[in-house]
Amino acid sequence: MLLYLIESLQRAKHLDGYAVLTSTDVTDDPVEAFCRTHGISYFRGSLQNVAERFRCAIDHFLPDAFIRISGDSPFIDHRLIDEAVFRFREDKYDLVTNVLERTFPKGQSVEIIRSACFLEALTRFETEEDREHVTPFFYRHRDQFRILNFTAPGGNFSSENFCVDDMQGLVRSERIIKNLRGETAGYGWKELVDLSRQCAMKGIGS
Repeated sequence: MLLYLIESLQRAKHLDGYAVLTSTDVTDDPVEAFCRTHGISYFRGSLQNVAERFRCAIDHFLPDAFIRISGDSPFIDHRLIDEAVFRFREDKYDLVTNVLERTFPKGQSVEIIRSACFLEALTRFETEEDREHVTPFFYRHRDQFRILNFTAPGGNFSSENFCVDDMQGLVRSERIIKNLRGETAGYGWKELVDLSRQCAMKGIGS
């Protein structure tokens, strides 16, 4: 599933690079092995304090801004990444996101954060949730930052779920993959919504 995600990132036109950020815990050794096998940049940091892991990765890679894509999103649409980058570059935003007001399916979340802004805010993170999920502080204090939220055309699809973070998500993803024609990364998020609904109605792969 991580390879599916990487293949989608490779299709994005406006990324300067990408890396897998995982933990130093022994349980994530297979993630490092995967990255080495496929020649993918990676960085290992804190297991629980993900925000600190990002801080160390910023010190290592020195990006002006970074895009946060969760590893539980194997079906991420590279077109959403390009749209977010385009919007980020058109003005001086601190954060461009599609989750402050969620209208896209879960598993299609994109967040671009200016590194300097993140590093300054990190010193003020207040809760374990801030440190584990990286961006809640920005949304809770949205009046202090220049945030742009973009929404899904054609309605609210937030009830759809393409995340793979439990057994139910794994079964759902297997059902979708069995019914794809062509590479996973070739499908847009709306096509996946339509396919998922068709499979659910027909009971395919359940």
